Amino acid sequence: MTPIELKELFPDEMIDGTLREETMVISNLIRNIGGEEISPLMSIFAITDKGMTRMMVPLVRGLPPDKHRFMKDIGFSIGAKMIPVVAAILVAEAWVKEISQAEAWRAKTSGFPVPSKCPDRQEIVTIIVRTCDGRGVTATAPIVRDAQGRGAGQWDMTMCKDFKKTQENMLGSFFRGYLNGLTKRHKRGGRG
Repeated sequence: MTPIELKELFPDEMIDGTLREETMVISNLIRNIGGEEISPLMSIFAITDKGMTRMMVPLVRGLPPDKHRFMKDIGFSIGAKMIPVVAAILVAEAWVKEISQAEAWRAKTSGFPVPSKCPDRQEIVTIIVRTCDGRGVTATAPIVRDAQGRGAGQWDMTMCKDFKKTQENMLGSFFRGYLNGLTKRHKRGGRG
């Protein structure tokens, strides 16, 4: 599939629309589950005999310590099955920390603080939609707690023209594994 064909199958407007739909679904999910943690959620868009199909990818509650290796392995297994993936969505909770100027200066010698260990951390939910040609969008929202439980705050959505130029993310690891799975299967003559 060429980049032009992929852009026709999964145009930028569809990426943006998919992200907007996900933010509504996830906002409702957070409100409904109250204080419970959101397990990471992933789905892929693939071309099947029925056209563009969305498939859920089972993930474990609480990803293993080497999240990138885990996502690469999932991608590899899907690629080895020759599933024609065009895009993927990942939803996960995360901790973030706003870095002060002094902390940024100290980080040059001692490294950045681990957000989950910082007392002034912020709990967020993040949604990433990425196509296999590197286009994508991301949305983050703080998780806020009130007397009724918790909910998602205001969503911040960002269009990312080229994920390859951004910091490493788990969907990048997924797609690297996916391409490795396709390649390994192809090198073996298509046998499983």
